[in-house]
Amino acid sequence: MNVDYNTTNFEQFISKYSSSRDKDLDEIKNFFLSFDKKMKMYHDNNYIITSFRLQDIIVYESSNDGHNVYDVDFKYYTEKENTNVTMRENIFYSACLAVGVYNNCLSYINPDKPNFLKNNFYLFAENIPSDVVSYYRGVIERDAEVYLTEFVTTSKQQEIDRMKREMDAEAQKEAELQKNKDVPKPKSSIQNDTWGTSDAAFSSVALFPIIFSILGILIPILFVLFY
Repeated sequence: MNVDYNTTNFEQFISKYSSSRDKDLDEIKNFFLSFDKKMKMYHDNNYIITSFRLQDIIVYESSNDGHNVYDVDFKYYTEKENTNVTMRENIFYSACLAVGVYNNCLSYINPDKPNFLKNNFYLFAENIPSDVVSYYRGVIERDAEVYLTEFVTTSKQQEIDRMKREMDAEAQKEAELQKNKDVPKPKSSIQNDTWGTSDAAFSSVALFPIIFSILGILIPILFVLFY
């Protein structure tokens, strides 16, 4: 099946979107997931990206069931052994790129002089989607060498595991409640220190037949005595 792509560079792409609009924020986040996935593919095939200039990032945009789908290519890259640039640096540059786009201040972000960004990341975090803030904090502040796609996958699995634990705990709680319903409650007891023993007290249900029997004897006697 042929898919029609709209091809632009990243400079043209971000000119259409603003992180101040919720709908656009989702598109930007989806784009950076695709960006990260493609960057990882380059790394897995022994290539390092050598330019993150906006004009050197090619964006392919298509529509699938009303949702935009993105793919990315990089104009300039080389084999790992041919450059001093590392995968960690590529990941750091991509994180800086994302932070700049989310905050509409890309021209003020310099990955080669990141001290201000590192020391004041909290100022930029407010405009980054909450579910990926910790990822960018880890990369920016601690130089973590982690791909965004791996972080998202792990986060989703952790959420699934958390939900499963909650469901299992709820099911166990329900089972315990049901078990307690099925087991008869122990009768209360009365202590008799004289005999050093205790006997189960009569329940109200057990007392009713006895009371009726006594009344059946007393009522005729009382009737004879007083009438």
